[in-house]
Amino acid sequence: MPFNLNFIFEKLRNWLPKAGAEIEAQASELEAKFTDDPASSFPPQDRKPIERKLQDLPPPDSDRSAIQSALEEAIGDWLDDQENANSLVILGSPVDDISALLTSAIETWERREAYAIQLGVSAKRPSDWRSLPEKLRSQLSVKFSEEKRPILVVIPDLSQCFLRCVEGLDGIEYLQNLAAQDRERFWLVGCNDWAWQYLDCVCQTGAYFEQTVSLPPLKEEQLKDWLSPVSDEFEIDFGEDDRDLDSDENWSDRSPNWRSQSELNYFKKLAKVSRGVARVAAQLCLLSLSRVEAESDEVKSSVVSALSQRVKLPDLPDLTQADRHFLYALLLQGNTSLSHLSISLDESESFIRSRIGILRRSDFLHARGDKLHVNPAHFFRIKSNLINNRFLVED
Repeated sequence: MPFNLNFIFEKLRNWLPKAGAEIEAQASELEAKFTDDPASSFPPQDRKPIERKLQDLPPPDSDRSAIQSALEEAIGDWLDDQENANSLVILGSPVDDISALLTSAIETWERREAYAIQLGVSAKRPSDWRSLPEKLRSQLSVKFSEEKRPILVVIPDLSQCFLRCVEGLDGIEYLQNLAAQDRERFWLVGCNDWAWQYLDCVCQTGAYFEQTVSLPPLKEEQLKDWLSPVSDEFEIDFGEDDRDLDSDENWSDRSPNWRSQSELNYFKKLAKVSRGVARVAAQLCLLSLSRVEAESDEVKSSVVSALSQRVKLPDLPDLTQADRHFLYALLLQGNTSLSHLSISLDESESFIRSRIGILRRSDFLHARGDKLHVNPAHFFRIKSNLINNRFLVED
């Protein structure tokens, strides 16, 4: 039987409302320590296939729908009167793949044929970052002289249009000046909220791209739907749990959407701890899995189990100031190569390579090809650490 601290911490939250978030985090950690843990680790041969499937999941349908709805409203206002704002910036978390999300939203948009779509820049920062302004000019100077449809320019990821160094902002300055002068095109821009805060601070980008919409946090049912291809394929079992996070609600009223009470509890916990950020939720789901023995009609077998008590943010080891600068630069600038990090941090590639090795062994970093990105499971603790150390971080 799991050790249940919910009642105690609920009382504390009521007594100390200002400390609610901190108490909630401590509750999850203590509860996990006192919970009967069916397995201390998940075997690599089980973990790897699930991890690959999670990484390959397409963006959540609800995120695509949110972008499409916001775009239709903003572009409709612009078509009614071109004196209205001619741009919309979609803000996501630094661990969201905002480029894939915007691209998917446009590709599945029912009204896309009504517009001439112009891709402003590729989803990857060019190896020669100094060529960014010229690449943008060559792509965006093309005129659709015979085109009668409205023109929609898509910048999938603004973080790939700059590098945090001397001369690294020339591409941003070109883009924002062009958008302000060219009222005959509508601009859809994706950006992570840390990069947006940084660019607005140093380039006043918000004065040029005035409309912003943040991706809404995913709710438990949306997370369940998004993760269902993985949970169904690997037959993940959500276990037995006699606690009800909604004890005052009638379970039978909600059962059509859920296979069990424990499944509902699991995804409510996942939505809460991940704060509705899809990629964080995917990694926390992976960390919550274990292989447990099961018996059915005297036949022994094992199943992949996921319990709500195991959904928690992993501990953050001590970070050096060099680690903080490294992680901040990586989260700010999106998927980034070693050479670009070296330039951005003004450090040698050998030094950067050594930090990468240390952080990868601690599972802080993942790599795809030559691009590095932060493990989303660590994002919120890294963010808190950076805020406490006075980094310019969106909160």
